[in-house]
Amino acid sequence: MVQFIESIECLNVKKILVAARLLLENVNKFLIKNITFIFL
Repeated sequence: MVQFIESIECLNVKKILVAARLLLENVNKFLIKNITFIFL
C-alpha cells in the first residue's frame, strides 16, 4: 500500500514537471514574439 501511494506521488510530480516545462515553453514563445514585435 505504501509503495502504491509513493508511485502515485511520483506520477503527480512527473505531471507537474511536464506541465511546468510546457508552461515555460509557451511563456518563452510568447516573450520572443513580443520582443521581436517591439523591436521591429
